[in-house]
Amino acid sequence: MICSALIALVYRVYERQRRLDQALSAHAATRQTLVESDARFKRYLDALPDIVYTWKADGSQEYVSPRWAEYVGAPPMSDEAAAAVPADDARVLREERDGALRRGEPFRAQFRLRDRHGRLRWVPDALCPHPRPETFDYGLGGHLDRR
Repeated sequence: MICSALIALVYRVYERQRRLDQALSAHAATRQTLVESDARFKRYLDALPDIVYTWKADGSQEYVSPRWAEYVGAPPMSDEAAAAVPADDARVLREERDGALRRGEPFRAQFRLRDRHGRLRWVPDALCPHPRPETFDYGLGGHLDRR
């Protein structure tokens, strides 16, 4: 009697361990797929001719495409990069962007951006809510010189 109960217990433990191993294996495969998908998406963003940003809801940048440094001539989040947007434009953009972030609403604007040669160009800007509530995608389009 004790022997058959022990065998039944060992079998249950074995089955639970087998199911746990399967679940962990599936989790690892899912994680690997997600990592590969994220890397593929980043390559697509890096290949776009536009400047693309991802901002967190707290206002910090999560991602900036290589086009920023190519256009502005300075790495993102540097003092030189901050100077690429005139102070008046930066203040208005920040206020409007922060309001959109608080409300969870899309945002569109135009602002001046100084290129690596010192020329100011009008560029469109768009912010749209991301499916994750703590993150927003922030995209910059092509140049507009119509003002």
